[in-house]
Amino acid sequence: MKHLRLLICALCVPFFSMTTTYAQNAAEIKAMLGEQMILVEGDTFMMGQLAFELGEDGVQDPNSLLAPRPDEFPAHPVTLSTFFIGKHEVTQKLYTAVMGEAANPSSVKGENLPVDNLTWEQAQAFIARLNAITGENYRLPTEAEWEYAARGGRESSGSLFSGGENVDKFAWYAGNAKGAIQPVGTKRPNDLGIYDMSGNVAEWVFDWYGTYPNAAQANPKGPSKGSHHVLRGGSCADNAVGCRVSFRSHLPVESVQRCGLRLAKGISLDNLPWGDEASAN
Repeated sequence: MKHLRLLICALCVPFFSMTTTYAQNAAEIKAMLGEQMILVEGDTFMMGQLAFELGEDGVQDPNSLLAPRPDEFPAHPVTLSTFFIGKHEVTQKLYTAVMGEAANPSSVKGENLPVDNLTWEQAQAFIARLNAITGENYRLPTEAEWEYAARGGRESSGSLFSGGENVDKFAWYAGNAKGAIQPVGTKRPNDLGIYDMSGNVAEWVFDWYGTYPNAAQANPKGPSKGSHHVLRGGSCADNAVGCRVSFRSHLPVESVQRCGLRLAKGISLDNLPWGDEASAN
């Protein structure tokens, strides 16, 4: 009987050790998230490009900071519920704490660098595991949530970039980073205290890519299907035009260098209509 008790204890040690390790890891991850989520109070804003300029010959200059691409039109009113969004892009420290060191796809390693080289599916897999560990309901921001937060929400100053008009003060882009990804939070934050929404790594959002509607929307989540997902914010390899708050990028779902993510949390998207369904109603 004594030997049997010893055997049972020996078998239980790995189980309790694994349970303790998991609990410690969950606690560490929750501590990392800590005060990372910024409250963004809901409101109605104009989404899309609000202005443009023409050259002396009356022709649009494609290099102008105010030169929009067609997919930034039409500017349209969007009403959003209150939500939370990450103060920083997801770092490699957080990503590897959730997924493991071997799963880090980043082109340059560093715990305070944003994770990059992510596919949209990898971003979703990371969030799913993060939610399983923390018991929370994190998700990617919708494109509308992303733009509203980048503009500064209710505190918006109406700037071209997230935080102000001087791109060098608020963004790592081709003009100052030369394509090199930088540690998060090393430029000035925007009006809500959110960093790097212009530049550094482009950020996957929830939506499939599609054209904007010519009508008001409430909590939109994009079309129901597509071939490309939307990326926002531009990267350290993009020029200033690509870092404007209204600029839209879209790529297939495969891995692309300098693509990362930012967490959001708020209303569930499950019961909201898709954009094409809402347009049909």
